[in-house]
Amino acid sequence: MNSSKSQIDKTPEWKVVRILDEYRIVVNAPIGTVKEGDRLQVYRDTTVISDPETHEELGILPDVLATVEVVQTEDRLCVAESAEFTIVSPLAESMAEYARTLRSAMHQSLWLGQSERQMLPVQPEDIERPKQPRRERSIRVGDKVRKAPQPPKP
Repeated sequence: MNSSKSQIDKTPEWKVVRILDEYRIVVNAPIGTVKEGDRLQVYRDTTVISDPETHEELGILPDVLATVEVVQTEDRLCVAESAEFTIVSPLAESMAEYARTLRSAMHQSLWLGQSERQMLPVQPEDIERPKQPRRERSIRVGDKVRKAPQPPKP
């Protein structure tokens, strides 16, 4: 067995135990297994992958629903919020076109806008407040959670 496979097998797996709002979830990952700043993936095992020739089942491909970042740790749980951002600015579209047109290093590094945290794809009925319309691929209480690949340190 290769080292990356054995490392995956040893990765702790937790579950979403509560949805606080469109940005934050509670995971049953105890203190010591995660720390503030850790990235986690919320996922479901949905697709069985088989070898097309032998028909041997090779594994289940997880469907990653969202990436979240741990913002609070407690004895037996942690709170994590969406780690995905969208650039929002009334000038973003026109400035992006301007930067593409000029193609200069100075304009390619120009940053005009701000980032906004993206909502998690949750089922609104799982949020403990008034219900809202459903969305596809929504996070549900009971979905699996695991550590996400951490970016390499410089």
